[in-house]
Amino acid sequence: MLQKFRDNMQGIVTKVIIGFIVVSFAIFGIETLIGNSGPTEVAKVNGDKIAEGELQQAIAVQKRQLLATMGDNVQPNMLDDAALRGPALDSLISQRLLQQSAADLKLSMPIPIVDQTILSLAPFQDNGKFSPERYQTLLRSQGYTPVYFKHMLQQELVVNQLHSGLADSEFVTSKELQIVAGLLQQQRAFNYMTIPLSDLANKISVSDADSEAYYREHSDQFLRDERVKLEYIELRAEDFAAPLDDATLKAEYDREMAADKNITERRAAHILIEINSQRNEQQARELADSIAKKIAAGEDFTKLAAQYSDDLGSKNSGGDLGMSTGATFPPLFEETLAKMRVGEVSAPVKSESGFHLIKLVDQQTKEQPTFAEKKAEITQRLLQAKAQPELLKNVEKLRDLVFNSDGLTGPANELKLPVHESGWLERKNSDPLFGNEKIIGAAFSPEVLKEHNNSEVLELAPDHYIVVRVKEHEAATPKPLETVKNEIVAALKQQRARAQAKQIADELSQHLQQGEEFKKLAAMHGYAAKSAEKATRSGGAIAPDLLRAVFAMPRPVAGKPLPLHTVNAPEGDIVLLQLTEVVEGAPDSLNPAQRTAVIAQLQQGLGSADFVAFMENLRARAEIKRH
Repeated sequence: MLQKFRDNMQGIVTKVIIGFIVVSFAIFGIETLIGNSGPTEVAKVNGDKIAEGELQQAIAVQKRQLLATMGDNVQPNMLDDAALRGPALDSLISQRLLQQSAADLKLSMPIPIVDQTILSLAPFQDNGKFSPERYQTLLRSQGYTPVYFKHMLQQELVVNQLHSGLADSEFVTSKELQIVAGLLQQQRAFNYMTIPLSDLANKISVSDADSEAYYREHSDQFLRDERVKLEYIELRAEDFAAPLDDATLKAEYDREMAADKNITERRAAHILIEINSQRNEQQARELADSIAKKIAAGEDFTKLAAQYSDDLGSKNSGGDLGMSTGATFPPLFEETLAKMRVGEVSAPVKSESGFHLIKLVDQQTKEQPTFAEKKAEITQRLLQAKAQPELLKNVEKLRDLVFNSDGLTGPANELKLPVHESGWLERKNSDPLFGNEKIIGAAFSPEVLKEHNNSEVLELAPDHYIVVRVKEHEAATPKPLETVKNEIVAALKQQRARAQAKQIADELSQHLQQGEEFKKLAAMHGYAAKSAEKATRSGGAIAPDLLRAVFAMPRPVAGKPLPLHTVNAPEGDIVLLQLTEVVEGAPDSLNPAQRTAVIAQLQQGLGSADFVAFMENLRARAEIKRH
């Protein structure tokens, strides 16, 4: 997907959106395209290994992208590892080739630009502004540290430098701009008349014999859907829930409160000094120590965070990291925080991200809820806990019984359960229960529908099971003629009216080719002729289907009849078009914004071709070994 983005997005457009797309992919898996994550080698690119672990992660990324794009429409075979393995490996190879080429050209990306890119990205924004909370949540949910994420983004932006350099090297000549402007600004004049089908259809009569013949020939168009009636046994956890007394509930409450002491929440802020490519551990420690001295001397923590902290998500909000109950931050960070007093700032604390100067901003101890507040929750949980084993025991019994039983009556009697019956059900229905795909799939399966077996016990939810059997079945059969006769009459009228309209349009076209005037001819036959002058591709009030047809027609030729064309309008009418004039657009007819957009689009196309050629050249010269 990322490579496809590179192949198709160039020039000015790229400069505007490139960062957003890159990091959107990064958040959901582009880390798989960097580094070596396993010892098993699947390919070598100019001696640089691609590991099996990288490939498996890239496949996982493609699956997430397919699911995010297609949702429930994705087919299972599209998510097959074998089908995705080849494209994923090709993407990794292309990425590796681009990284190598960027390194050969000594391309780099300064950290301040990376920081600004992060601040501008939509995934990290809330109501159009950078949100530290959103930034921290997204990184934490994907298991990233700020240092690793920033490094990953920096590498990707370096590759995009290479891409932009190629795309931006293209230029558009004045001749190319003139040709495109002429096409874009072209104007066409035309006449048109509409032959309405409704007028013709109203004059057509359809006999009973015609309706019957159409019904016989097209009976497959008038079928009633196949349907079934089901017998079923249903098991729900709530059916096995026994009442609970207050003593039992109070004992559970006391047990919970004894195990769950009062919870202390601490609000932390920090100043992060990273260990990175521009600052080693000793330098980071020295800088952290110097800031600690400034704090001890009375300088404002908030201002120092804004000036020195490398944590983009918190530096502009006083280093605020939010609340923690003891498990949000790294262990040493939490241990230090737990020993501090409100308002106190720690000495530098080291983590894998760098050195932290930690401030305990606030501390709150939540009181335990009362028995009255917890009673309903405990009741629901205990009922569920007690009912679930009994439910599962009966589910297993039901599985054994329905497998060996002819029908559901015996299993129902054995378990003292009722057998329910459904109404008529088609494959597609909106019933809250029987609209479930598992139930419909089982009911219409050959084993249940044709062989008259009980279905398997189907798990609809962890607390809801069902077994079904077909009681009655009706195959798809033609609907009676009486119920579809009006539909047939309308179809025949429309069909015959369209044929008449086409014949009328052909006859009118012959007269026009013989030199008759469009408006007079239309009036003679009772149709309203209309004209469009200086119509553009954007059209305005002209219907889009007419405009597409008009701008696809050949130009008028001197000494020959004007071009004609018939169009089927969306509502079914036939429209006869006559093109009368074509006026080319002039280059200077483009306003500055249009001119800029046209040049950008042309550069995009040319740049895309350049990049394709560049990638082909990289692959041709590279030593690529697949294993």
